[in-house]
Amino acid sequence: MALETDSDEAGLPELAIEADPLVDLAHREGVESLRRAVQALPRRYREVVVLCDLEEVDYADAAVALACPIGTVRSRLHRARSLLLEKLKQDRTRAER
Repeated sequence: MALETDSDEAGLPELAIEADPLVDLAHREGVESLRRAVQALPRRYREVVVLCDLEEVDYADAAVALACPIGTVRSRLHRARSLLLEKLKQDRTRAER
């Protein structure tokens, strides 16, 4: 079954890209907020976020790199994500005031 798409002469699908400076600014602010939140994490949580979420290292390889059991990687990653979510919610609440 072929996927039907609108395409240009080169055979590539058309992408709807809008140059909206406000969307771009909001995206950059979101990325910067996330970067600050990751940097604010305690080292053991920051390490697993960088390895597993940013560098996409699997849990087994992260466990080897960090010299800890795979269960520790999983629990630290869970805790780190919770801390990041909490921090980002706080930042959003402050920004809305």
